[in-house]
Amino acid sequence: MDLLFKTAAAILLANLMALLIRKTNPELALLINIMSVTLAFFAAGNYAFGIRDLSDTVKTMMHGKENYVDPILKCVAISFVTRISSDLCKDSAQSASASALELLGTVCSMGIAMPLILNILTTIGGLL
Repeated sequence: MDLLFKTAAAILLANLMALLIRKTNPELALLINIMSVTLAFFAAGNYAFGIRDLSDTVKTMMHGKENYVDPILKCVAISFVTRISSDLCKDSAQSASASALELLGTVCSMGIAMPLILNILTTIGGLL
């Protein structure tokens, strides 16, 4: 919890600095925003190991069927990256690039989720 408050304070300070210099130097403001996002990713890195351990535990409980766990985690990661990248594009007034990133993220998530959906449908079909 302490890490969250410190990171949030640093990011809010970075956003304030970016707002102050946006009119005179928009490139530097975008760079400050990218660095604040990078800070957030590094701060969340410690907790990502716990998620990986939980994923390994679930795989063990499911007797090694990573076909169910891995696609879900990949889709979550894709959504994080897509959302943050899209917001950075919108912040730099590149809404067309943001829309393209959102479309790409959706297509990638669907592509990764298709084997999971097929496994679930096959399982349901076997029960009927």
